[in-house]
Amino acid sequence: MIAAHRIHDAPHTISDDGSAPRAGIANSDWRRAMKFIVQWNGLPTAENSVIERFMKTGGQVPDGVKLLGRWHAIGGLHGFAVVEADDTRGISALALEWGDLLTMSIFPAMTDEDLGAALGKHLAARNK
Repeated sequence: MIAAHRIHDAPHTISDDGSAPRAGIANSDWRRAMKFIVQWNGLPTAENSVIERFMKTGGQVPDGVKLLGRWHAIGGLHGFAVVEADDTRGISALALEWGDLLTMSIFPAMTDEDLGAALGKHLAARNK
């Protein structure tokens, strides 16, 4: 856990171990959960094993990962999910849990609101 401190109204942080302050993090969104798009594909030869594992586990995601939605293609081992996590440990566990049966691609994702804010900041910096 990182505790926030202000010195002369400049944001600084100091870690629990008392190490040196770091500027610019106190008011940032660095602790906000990130969203990820998880895509998977599997060969027909893996279908029975995938079905068995999904039925056994209920498709639960690892600790530290929140499932926001999951969609499956009709007639194949293809689909995608949108998940949220504070860090990549749970995302890695998810990939490893299914990696023996499915090829998975995982991408950081952002909402329209987040993208709009990033684009606005980019345009403002470009137009200076």
